Amino acid sequence: MTEATGLHLGFDWSVAPPPRRPLVARVVDTTFGEWRLSTKAGKLDDSCLALLQAMSSIGIEHLDLGRLEVGDPELLRALVRQASLTMSELQLVASCDLLSTSLPVASDLADQTGRPLELGVEFASPRLRAKVDGWQLHDFLDYLQAGVATAVSAGLPVNGIIDDATQTAPDVLAAELIAVADSGASRITLSDRRGLALPAAVGWVIPFARSVLLARRFAHVPIEWDGHSVKGAAAENALLALSRGADRVVAAALGAGQGASRAAVESIAAQDLSSFSEDSWQRLRQYSQAASKLLELPTAPSAKPTHAMGRAAN
Repeated sequence: MTEATGLHLGFDWSVAPPPRRPLVARVVDTTFGEWRLSTKAGKLDDSCLALLQAMSSIGIEHLDLGRLEVGDPELLRALVRQASLTMSELQLVASCDLLSTSLPVASDLADQTGRPLELGVEFASPRLRAKVDGWQLHDFLDYLQAGVATAVSAGLPVNGIIDDATQTAPDVLAAELIAVADSGASRITLSDRRGLALPAAVGWVIPFARSVLLARRFAHVPIEWDGHSVKGAAAENALLALSRGADRVVAAALGAGQGASRAAVESIAAQDLSSFSEDSWQRLRQYSQAASKLLELPTAPSAKPTHAMGRAAN
């Protein structure tokens, strides 16, 4: 035992930190959200049920339905019904571009399941608004606050999704974070939809966002990372985000994503070396195979995780 672990300082087990949650429990699985946006989405069949069962078996707790205003509404309702029956610990997540269209759908789905649906309200980059619409920063902040407040007033837990986070100047990003939190968001997502972020940027932006919220007494607002991949760093970015203080990350089976791919759930789960066993590895393979069938994508190489693969995120 070293001084750092309490040789001279003492230790009290009654205030010991709780056991670390498995990484996969901190993943928002958006495989079905990506599927609904694709041309492959049809009726809810056995392949959908198999993937839902596999998600439950590996410990997925957060199911992202994707954008509510896109796709067949009957398919969406059927998916939610089946998911609620299959996954006992399910937490539903969805996103929207148009509040007027999506709010009634979100409320209806929450009533259908008897569980709250966390609605992600997406906001375009402030640079885009400035370039296209000539907005100043105060115009953009008013837009953020109005969008979040409208969704909150509908009685839904709201996730304020800030796009282009790693390409936004610190003072502007800080203003966005404060505006979203102050408007009642119960979660904030830092998004890299274009997939340009590198690990150095993620390692900087997550602690920065946490410090901004802490300074303004919004420490209770969780932070999520949602990164795509053009440069092949999506999985590394997601793991780094978790290790640097993100509460959740968004990922999809096999890295599926419209345009730039996402972090692969398998890549994140395989880094959780402390809890991996032969049985958990088999369940992860079944998950990958079920997703492959649904998405019509090849499965990832079937190599077991080893301690040589890298450090698990804390």
